[in-house]
Amino acid sequence: MTGDGGKFRLQLLGPFGLFDPAGMRIEIRGRKEMALVALLAASPDGVCARGWLQGLLWGRSDDEHAQASLRRVLSDLRKVAQAGGSPLIDSENGRAWINFAHLDVDIREPAGRTSGRLFLEGLDVRGADAFEDWLREQRGVSEEPTAPVTRGAGFSSAALWAPPARRRPSIAVLRFGLVSTDQDEADLADGLAEDLIGGLSKSRLLVVCSRHSSLSIDAARPAGEICTQLDVDYTLQGSVRRAGDMVRVSVALVNGRQDRTIWSAKYDRHISDLLVIQDQITGSILATLEPALLGHEESRSLAARPRELSHWDLLMLGRWHFWRATFPDWEKARKFYARALELAPQDAPTRSHLALCMLGEIWGGAAADPEAQAAAAYQTALDAVSIDGSDAYGHYVLGTIATILGRFDQAAAEQHRAREINPYLAAATGELGRLALFDGRLDEAFTLSDQAIAASPNDPHLFVWFRTKALASFIAGRYEEAIPHAAAACARSPHQFFLHYLLAACHAAVGDRPRALRALQEGQRLLPGYSEQMIGRAMPFTDATHLERYLEALWKAGWGREIGMILPMAPAAATSRVAHVRA
Repeated sequence: MTGDGGKFRLQLLGPFGLFDPAGMRIEIRGRKEMALVALLAASPDGVCARGWLQGLLWGRSDDEHAQASLRRVLSDLRKVAQAGGSPLIDSENGRAWINFAHLDVDIREPAGRTSGRLFLEGLDVRGADAFEDWLREQRGVSEEPTAPVTRGAGFSSAALWAPPARRRPSIAVLRFGLVSTDQDEADLADGLAEDLIGGLSKSRLLVVCSRHSSLSIDAARPAGEICTQLDVDYTLQGSVRRAGDMVRVSVALVNGRQDRTIWSAKYDRHISDLLVIQDQITGSILATLEPALLGHEESRSLAARPRELSHWDLLMLGRWHFWRATFPDWEKARKFYARALELAPQDAPTRSHLALCMLGEIWGGAAADPEAQAAAAYQTALDAVSIDGSDAYGHYVLGTIATILGRFDQAAAEQHRAREINPYLAAATGELGRLALFDGRLDEAFTLSDQAIAASPNDPHLFVWFRTKALASFIAGRYEEAIPHAAAACARSPHQFFLHYLLAACHAAVGDRPRALRALQEGQRLLPGYSEQMIGRAMPFTDATHLERYLEALWKAGWGREIGMILPMAPAAATSRVAHVRA
């Protein structure tokens, strides 16, 4: 059927129907053919990944059968109608699409929202459980015509019939509940809520509901109702209870859309100075809450369907792969960040995350030209700070990259600037501890690392801070003390190969060769070619003897000998090292 200047019309409200420009019905017999047309027409741009369509409609079949079935259905649909000299429905390069330029769809029209007709009435695709779930979801939306569709927007059929693009998560801090009428408790509760709103607003990865809106709502209402009214994704709820000279603050982060508690904690303090207590608890909550929320967001993005990936999804997927810390994951992370930047070129956090990923590849020896990549990472981080100079995490990343370039004064200045902007950014505190370690200020390295660990005990950077403590103990000659810190770093991030090498060095330093060799074997399994140059780049000690002592311990563990690893060291350096260790 060929269109003659007019538009085809697709009816998805009520029974399925496709009509040519003259109003004649076009026969589509198969239920999966109808379902596929509906899936394409319900997508915001009319385009779907073939793999996603295949999973929804033939999820029970093996891949080969499902691919063949999808090819057959698409081939049949290509023959259904020609529009402007091309098929109304076509596919290429892993995608399938429907041509909206020659098609009117009832669900994309304003009147569709209030029609009262059931979406795809009578359509039942047996054996396609995923499609049935999608269909129930769409029908559930259509049965609530008065519900808001998108933030601050009017009617949008694309938002109504397909899941909206995920955005930065939004959160409302609710007024803390009170058990008694004690005025001190009331002051603490109000102060905590206000400080938390101010602290969360410093993050560039969250959207924070205004104080006026969030603190005026009844916190006893169901979280789902509150999130709908305030148009947010999460609520932070809390309570204050006093018993004698003790006060307990309980908090919970709730995903209101899913009615799930994502994170909770309680803080017990002796009542002395309420303002000090308020500052302590606020800092603890803020340093812990964002990593917990972002971890949940990463999991949600991992479950997203390929065609639904928004800028936010791509950023979260990049974060998830980056912290996995394997070479394939770093490569995937860079690709996700690059795709995210295509959608939002001026997004500073995306540039900062990309720069940190490039730095990780240098530390791991994956960069073909470390010097060139370090310069590129620095420029990427500098661009992020230029776009948004008030993003604390951007300054943290820029300072971290400055370290690998040997610009230690700038590195420290950037971390101090990050803490000025956001005093609750534990990553900046931990990085200052790492800088103190390399400069030989070991007591300061311990103190700052402990502060970062206490502030954010579930932070993805946690392994870095335990590594700092392990190295500081090692350099101080307290090898027995270094072992549990190195083990704690490995436990927090077992994918990080260099942590196992560190553990091997610590065991070797106390003469425990069997444990040293086991740790070394795990490090080699993760990265066989860990060279002296790579170690020196990741550990820029100002006192060269500190690096020398660490390398000697690795040699004692068997690095480069017992397990057959040949390192690309300069011959003179290699000979000197072997002779020194054997002596």
